[in-house]
Amino acid sequence: MATRPTVALITARLGSTRLPDKNIRRVGMLPLWMRAAAFADRCGLVPIVDSDDERILEDAEGFGYLTHRRTTPPESQGGTHWQAINAAAADLGLASFVLLQPTSPFRNRTALAGCLGAFDGHLPVFTYSRPGIWDGNIGVYPYPDPLAHVAFARWVRQPEAYSHQIDTPEDLDLARSMLKAAPELGIL
Repeated sequence: MATRPTVALITARLGSTRLPDKNIRRVGMLPLWMRAAAFADRCGLVPIVDSDDERILEDAEGFGYLTHRRTTPPESQGGTHWQAINAAAADLGLASFVLLQPTSPFRNRTALAGCLGAFDGHLPVFTYSRPGIWDGNIGVYPYPDPLAHVAFARWVRQPEAYSHQIDTPEDLDLARSMLKAAPELGIL
């Protein structure tokens, strides 16, 4: 039987060009990175905030969250998101982890429970709202080589409202409107 991941890695870089300072933007009362960390905490996972930005790291530590200072080059200098995730997992000695990207502001506890239940320790598990398309919301990964067997990943369906991604100012405005129209989306 696979060991259930106990850590949620919150990847919160600030190098976005389409929406500068994206991960410190607020949806509701909380910055995006903190929404992900609070969700992990309320679901019994230990959140670790991985960032290259001192403001995020200081705020995370101030709220009592564990942090990891990113050492890989930023994407603007040829680094990749997965290099950063692999480096964090290696530095932290993680055998498996839940990845919560702050740019997905709405999360579903049932989907997280489904991902954790489907995790076998070898194959990644992703949430989706449209068949075959990872929505970026929740992923559970084995380490090392979290993407080595991605073609055989397991999938857990979640309602489409939870799959919203924030990459542009328009996406941020839409997320804020969605939360105002359906406050239950903001339940952590």
